[in-house]
Amino acid sequence: MEEEDILIIQQILEDLNEAEEEQERPLYIRRFYNREDAFEISDIQFIKLFRLNKPTTREVINIASEYINEPSRKSATSVTLKVLIALHFYGHGTYQTGVGKTIFTAVCDEKLQILHVNAKFPGSCHDSHVWRESNISTIMETIYRNGNEIFFLLGDSGYPLRPWLLTPLDNPLPNSPEERCNNRLMSIRSLIERCNGLLKNRFRCLLKHRVLHYQPDIAGKIVNACVVLHNMCINNDVPEVDMEENNVDYGIGVNGHNEFNVNNTDLVAARQLLQTIADTHFQ
Repeated sequence: MEEEDILIIQQILEDLNEAEEEQERPLYIRRFYNREDAFEISDIQFIKLFRLNKPTTREVINIASEYINEPSRKSATSVTLKVLIALHFYGHGTYQTGVGKTIFTAVCDEKLQILHVNAKFPGSCHDSHVWRESNISTIMETIYRNGNEIFFLLGDSGYPLRPWLLTPLDNPLPNSPEERCNNRLMSIRSLIERCNGLLKNRFRCLLKHRVLHYQPDIAGKIVNACVVLHNMCINNDVPEVDMEENNVDYGIGVNGHNEFNVNNTDLVAARQLLQTIADTHFQ
């Protein structure tokens, strides 16, 4: 876990302290503030409150302890409680102050672990712009330029079609190899939608209707912290939390990004690669 992601706990704590002054501190905070008995509740209730299981939470506390000193005063908030406060905030999205929102793009594997995330841009930015400014875009292009022409990511039509980032073909004919190829690509790409849904259902501060009301740089750090915790949950087989609301909008959508520049050699090469895949594997 990166130091900047750990230190965001202190930012959340400051916001919660502001809420406490208004006598809005949630019940679980009042319960655990003077005596750290959170680990005495049932495993099911613990995950519901803090999203992580007890062993994973202890692991996070140990990591955080390397960056946050234990207080010298008995009345001060301990590292354990700071972590619990942050986890509860990530899981439920309460006590958000300030202004602004952010957009993030991610790459995941077949286990729904997030391999890359970019949460540096405000919500007004288009996916394609975020992609172009991401280091993963540069890395993938470099791999392609160095001669590996069959190593690529899959994306939706909100991203630019390139040989290193394949997106669906435009307007394929019904029952054609191109349509079957598209269907297969979209089936594989649905993994990121499942990953996004799992991430936001577990850490509900990221939900579209609970927009992170922080400046983009702070909101981005919160996203990064949630992604790290998400991967820890995957690695440690932490059970998914039950859906708390119906008809939740996870903010998963596709913003069209059609390109028609026939002089773009990368675009032409990507279309040829997709056509080859369709002709070879989906006849």
